[in-house]
Amino acid sequence: MKTNDKFDIIILSGNSIGEITFKKLQQNSVNTAKFHVEEMNPEEILSKDCELFVLCSDKMENYEFFNRMFNSKRKKWLSARMNEYIGEIGPIVIPKRTACFKCYTIRKLSADYLERKENAPIDLKKKDICAEIIADILVLKIMKIIGNDEDIKDFNSVIEIDPINNAIFRHTVLKVPNCEVCGV
Repeated sequence: MKTNDKFDIIILSGNSIGEITFKKLQQNSVNTAKFHVEEMNPEEILSKDCELFVLCSDKMENYEFFNRMFNSKRKKWLSARMNEYIGEIGPIVIPKRTACFKCYTIRKLSADYLERKENAPIDLKKKDICAEIIADILVLKIMKIIGNDEDIKDFNSVIEIDPINNAIFRHTVLKVPNCEVCGV
């Protein structure tokens, strides 16, 4: 693959959500490339041309690194992760326009409504089913973004999916004025 290839979506995969999402986007004829998060060189990632980067990883240090990198190079990106069986999609980060991932983590730490009790671990079969549900919602969100159907309120939010308890929440994410990554 040449570094000047143009893609609609580049998935940086580090979990089952990324793998499932990649397959589903290909089934929908979306021009998609996938790279494993741990195996990519940052300069190689930034050399790729795409409409949207999608980071799917369960390691928070990846989010901190890519948030800084994508913001510094003004690359639009979206993320998805899963903790046990609860999934999160978002926020969509558009540098200089929306809150970044650091803003989200700062807001999340200070918000009581996002706190959840620790749940008992679930078996792997149920976790795989949950990853499939989260990937389905992620694919719908990606299709809206590349089809320009995304509502501006969707840019400033995180969707939290709890398939075991049949619950979906949408949390608004506002910019933090003194954010070290995107703040003024």
